[in-house]
Amino acid sequence: MNKHWKNVILVLTLIVGVLAMSMTTQAAGKGKYFASGKLYYHTLSKNTVEVCATKQTTGILTIPASVSYKGTKYKVVKIADYKFGGESVPVSDDTVNGSTPNLNLQGDHTYRYDRVDGKNIPSDVNWLCNSKISKLVLPSTITYIGDGAFSGCKKLKNVEFAKKYKKLTIGSNAFVGTNMKNVLLPSGTYELKENALGTTAIIKFPASVKKIGAGVVNSATKKVIVDKKNKNFKLKDNMLYSYDEKTLIGVTAKVSSNIILSSKTTRIAEKAFAGSKVETVTLNANISEISRGAFASCKNLLTVAGTEKVTKIGYGAFYGCGRLNNIGALSNLTEIERAAFWETENCPVTISAKVTVDDYAFSGAASKTFAKVSVAANDTMYSVVNGLLIKTAGDKKVVILQAQDMEKVDVAEGVTDLAVAVGGSKCKEITLPASLKNQSGKLSIDGGMVIYKSVAVPTFGYYFDITNVGKNKITVVVPKGTSAVYKFAMDNAVSARDDCVLFYDDAEIAITE
Repeated sequence: MNKHWKNVILVLTLIVGVLAMSMTTQAAGKGKYFASGKLYYHTLSKNTVEVCATKQTTGILTIPASVSYKGTKYKVVKIADYKFGGESVPVSDDTVNGSTPNLNLQGDHTYRYDRVDGKNIPSDVNWLCNSKISKLVLPSTITYIGDGAFSGCKKLKNVEFAKKYKKLTIGSNAFVGTNMKNVLLPSGTYELKENALGTTAIIKFPASVKKIGAGVVNSATKKVIVDKKNKNFKLKDNMLYSYDEKTLIGVTAKVSSNIILSSKTTRIAEKAFAGSKVETVTLNANISEISRGAFASCKNLLTVAGTEKVTKIGYGAFYGCGRLNNIGALSNLTEIERAAFWETENCPVTISAKVTVDDYAFSGAASKTFAKVSVAANDTMYSVVNGLLIKTAGDKKVVILQAQDMEKVDVAEGVTDLAVAVGGSKCKEITLPASLKNQSGKLSIDGGMVIYKSVAVPTFGYYFDITNVGKNKITVVVPKGTSAVYKFAMDNAVSARDDCVLFYDDAEIAITE
């Protein structure tokens, strides 16, 4: 055989070898699904898998340390991540303009499992979440329990961990909506992500824990035990701090109603006080930001003092604080983020051109909050006209708050955008200017008239609607010759949400010129 043919045979042999290796890797490598025993698995590598679904939905669910399938033995290392269910487009900070901010507070969460290849799981296999299992037994091989994996398992009372793990992480909302009363985390637990343990009453953190996410310790937590050897966290006055006390992570159900923050603290973590019973909180001069959801749903909160150095009030920071009536002078404030003061109607806030205020800081497009906002005299960015807070940004003049319930809402000429909901239970008339170009907010009115002056039909946003809160008929008045285009645009905007159109033949809302 000459040298040429020897080279050809060598090349072909190499190709066959590569193809064989490729086929073996594909068969045993990542991305494959199979059922074995009571569980449904997804391969992560040629010898590791994650549990992603189950055939057993009641009783004690035991996760094995390993599983064999078609001659290959796999090590079980993870419980798969689940995804938020019920929404085709995930709600984000930027898209929440309606009545509920995206704060991921404690409570029921809807999750689902989707295969990574887009195919359906077999009909005889069920999701882990929302099952009726009463106990979960986990092997020492597990390194990760996925987001939302056991959420909604209302009968789940106990998780039996192995004595020790190499490095265990528990994902966001992994055990939200369960009936666990206490969790004694095993040695080797490294991280607990947001809301990882739901509303578990008693939590013991071993020395190995280095990361604790928002909402892990929350208003439902009755007792926290931190191992004496843990040099990352400490409990002080029923508040969980980083070991150096620079970060306040969360407060328990037993926290005092009157809080004086540690003088060492420089940061309040997200949702640190959320849902708690606190009434007064005194910050220190080191605090420059009130973080995302820090005091959300604190229904008893009256006063937050010591805010002189605060420059930023984060997303949903005071959402649902209906009794809050004092947050200090805020003399260094430069930013108020979205939903910061939703459903916080009694707290006086002064803003000026030096403060960047999100269009939805005080109210939503589909909800109303009548906040007490003051504007500095002759301010170049903000003004209050006819009881409406108007923000000027370049060529845009945007209504971002209705200050109080009024019988007549008169949106001033020059306003280009109606971002938030206006009207109310007392309202009998709403007048919108000829300058109006965009309307995202809903109108609520007790009968009466809605008057549009613009010949050019405004662009109606996702939350646009006209809601009759009374018994009398609403008449929508538009410029001469525009009723057909107004009706078409309004009906299209409402029906885009799968709602009914506004104008029925026997409607309680009529349109006229």
